[in-house]
Amino acid sequence: MFMLPRTLSCVLIVMLLQVSIASAQPGGRRGGQLRIDRAMALGIPQVRNELELTDDQAATIDAAIQAYQKEREETQPDRSAFSFLTPEEQDEVRAEAAVAAKVLSEKRDETLSALLEPAQAKRLGEMILQAQLQLTPADALRNNLDLSEEQQQKLKDLEAAVKKQQQDMSNSIREKMLSGERPNFMEIRKVIEDAQKKARAEAMALVTDEQKEQLVAMQGDKFEINLMSLMQRGGSRGRRGRGGRGPGGGGQRQRPQADDSE
Repeated sequence: MFMLPRTLSCVLIVMLLQVSIASAQPGGRRGGQLRIDRAMALGIPQVRNELELTDDQAATIDAAIQAYQKEREETQPDRSAFSFLTPEEQDEVRAEAAVAAKVLSEKRDETLSALLEPAQAKRLGEMILQAQLQLTPADALRNNLDLSEEQQQKLKDLEAAVKKQQQDMSNSIREKMLSGERPNFMEIRKVIEDAQKKARAEAMALVTDEQKEQLVAMQGDKFEINLMSLMQRGGSRGRRGRGGRGPGGGGQRQRPQADDSE
């Protein structure tokens, strides 16, 4: 069996754990977790190929993303001064920064949508929804369905349970690595994938059959986005012209099914 260098193995495992916690935990917006938005999706070559972006569109989109990144960096709190604040003051600064980031993100998404043709914008929304259902299912449910108060509370309860489970897994693996035990990368990946599937199934079990049908109708043709592309946060970098071929190619299209297990 081919063995990765230990340092590289540790890095890859940490990356998988980070994505696992973000994807299996409902509500993937918090704690620095992965959040799939237009900027991230439009930085992925597969997505650009599917949308058939022109060179001019790609260049304009890259410029817009970079401009908003710069603007966000300028609104970030001064880290050197942050450490001298009281815990209450730090919480206040974090809350203000979160509000500012949300406003800026919404403004950026509106700009990026305006740079696309109506059909492209619709298809992008379909692909983002599919990715959210895989990686941040509660995000997708909350953003696209009219959930009852009971459903909202059950999602919060599930969120807490999954977060604890994933944190326990992360701590266990970290302890083994620190003790000198060589990690079994394939075994860990299998455990993470199983946890992701279980979390998705539990989240989807909270919605009605009618709501599931609504989700299917909103997804369009099925399109697989390469996970590594998301881990590399493709939306933060400029890409070539119409995007080229990323790992995994352009994906296979087919009609999504209302599968309770996924």
